Amino acid sequence: MQYTTETHKGKNGEVLFLTLPVWKTLAVETVITELEALLAEGRALVEQLVKNDAHTFDSLVLPLEEHANRLHLLWSPVNHLNAVLQTDALREVCTKGAQLIAEYETTMGQHEGLSRAYQFVKESTAYETLTLPQKKIIDDTCRDFVLSGVLLQQEAKERVKAINAELTTLSDTFGNHLKDVDEKWGFLVSDIAILDGIPEVVRQELKEDAKTRGHLEGFWISIKPSVAPVILANATNRELRKKVSTAWVTAGSAELSGMEEYDNAEIVARILKLRHEKAQLLGFDNYASYSLAQKMAGSTDVVFNFLNQLAEKGIAPARLEFEKLTLFAKEKFGYEVLESWDTAFVAEALRKETYAISQEELRPYFTETKVFQGFFELLNKIYGVTVRERKEVSAWTSGVRFYEVYDKEGVLRGGFYTDLIARAKKNGGAWMDICIPRRITSDGAQLPVAYLNCNFTKPASGEECTMTHAEVETVFHEGGHVLHHVLGLTEYMGVGMMSVEWDAVECPSQLMENWCFDTSVLKAMGVHNKTGEVIPDVLCERLIRAKRYNAAIALMRQLELALSDFTLHAMYNPLAPENPMDVVSTIRRRVRVTPVYARDRYLMGFSHIFDGSYSAGYYSYKWAEVLSADIFEAYLEAGNIFDHTVGLRFLNEVLEVGSARPMMESFCAFRGREPKVEALLRSEGLIIK
Repeated sequence: MQYTTETHKGKNGEVLFLTLPVWKTLAVETVITELEALLAEGRALVEQLVKNDAHTFDSLVLPLEEHANRLHLLWSPVNHLNAVLQTDALREVCTKGAQLIAEYETTMGQHEGLSRAYQFVKESTAYETLTLPQKKIIDDTCRDFVLSGVLLQQEAKERVKAINAELTTLSDTFGNHLKDVDEKWGFLVSDIAILDGIPEVVRQELKEDAKTRGHLEGFWISIKPSVAPVILANATNRELRKKVSTAWVTAGSAELSGMEEYDNAEIVARILKLRHEKAQLLGFDNYASYSLAQKMAGSTDVVFNFLNQLAEKGIAPARLEFEKLTLFAKEKFGYEVLESWDTAFVAEALRKETYAISQEELRPYFTETKVFQGFFELLNKIYGVTVRERKEVSAWTSGVRFYEVYDKEGVLRGGFYTDLIARAKKNGGAWMDICIPRRITSDGAQLPVAYLNCNFTKPASGEECTMTHAEVETVFHEGGHVLHHVLGLTEYMGVGMMSVEWDAVECPSQLMENWCFDTSVLKAMGVHNKTGEVIPDVLCERLIRAKRYNAAIALMRQLELALSDFTLHAMYNPLAPENPMDVVSTIRRRVRVTPVYARDRYLMGFSHIFDGSYSAGYYSYKWAEVLSADIFEAYLEAGNIFDHTVGLRFLNEVLEVGSARPMMESFCAFRGREPKVEALLRSEGLIIK
């Protein structure tokens, strides 16, 4: 793949390189050949380096980082395209490429000569002269060699390597099954009356989906991420909600009729078994303990105590919230029993009645252009940065935008792409990923570039994407991840934001969500797409008052997911493995307050832990929220949530630092103390300040 590189000037005259992919030059058919050649170069480089009798940081780390950068530039766009615009050819290439990379990384992680080289630097007298980021790279790499199995006997090494290869294949298959279900499951509705309550913008998407499938008339109902949640929250037809809901919670399982070939049950069982075996080979009691070796929490007891503390605080308020939903459902709709497919609909109806506001009522006020303009104005207030859209940049599909980020002195810091609209063969949910890593070479600084991806409803032809307020929160959340990457000032790839402890990496993203509930921010980006009317004060007030609506139910749902993930990985018994759904059921009986479909198999679609980076780490969302809630209170204590001094301190001590030091040190440098869980409890409304 070709890249374009342009030169910019830094604050002190240093050279800055903005490097961007030329997407049309990506040749899928040659990727594997190029990858194999580059991995062979990497192996040869390592063998050459380890022949030296002595090593320094520069002689060892810099050549390896240069190769890692080349590998990233080759693989990142391929992996990204597979996530957002998958084809059969891309799927095949990514499956093969992921296996090659997994094998390479395992081999390098178990390379005794390379491990000794890093240990040589760590034990040398020159180690004390290294910068803190350089020391951290050496320390982290030495730790990671142990976690990769470098100290194991050869037979055990080979077993770890085989496990890693199989886990890569299993995770890939897990995710592809869900994409296939999203694309293939569905049914045609001819009677428009059945769609009563569903917003017009979603109806249009259903109509277009039907035409795409060869139906000249009617509406195609699916469980795409841009469709299913809207149907469940708004459709008045109870039977329609039931069909969509049951498919939604059984996707990836044999329970979903017609989709049995995409059953993930055996994959889930196998992944859990292999992860446990790998952890024990590496000297850990379980996979959760292995996972925590690179996280803030440190021990399984700490994580369980943290989650249980939140559960104890949240269960009673959640039950009260559900009692209100149950009573309202009976009085308003005559539902004697509130079913799982009713909860979102009834909750949205009660929100409308209690606060005179709904997510869909807000949608026309939040267009893509105005939301991002408002977000950028906020960033300028807090951090002094300026964001500008850049036109005519190479992109992988229509609708993709590219933005450049400049600091308060007008120096270019990096950029990011946005790809917001849902489509077939695109991963569900929202996420940020790295396009170009930041690093400094003798020639200058390679500026960081990110991808910001969402799955919003496709607008009507000729119209702009509109968002619910919940989707605006998603933009701010993923935008926080982008800031963490693009505003970083780290010198090496190894201390960028993606190396931050995984249970802290959500902190900047969750922090940004707080400003979505400020009236001035809402009015800056809330402009009606038809009338041009600025969102009225009364709507802003209602939205802000509704912020904690059903917050305890939402908390308990997050704890259900976090406890399920962590228990599955911490309590796995290889001699008598429990059915994973039985583990989930036990946890639900303790923390779930809303109804559950009897054949619910959501675990078979839990991509975060089986096809993502959150295995034994889903608790990270709440853990990081302690940090973000405490940080936001620093703005509240300053008496101004736009306080520039506080913003600059957060920029300097957290965002720019990346993982050049442990997150606890960065937090303490910003806050002057360690985080307090009370900040999260206050933000959840569980204790009053």
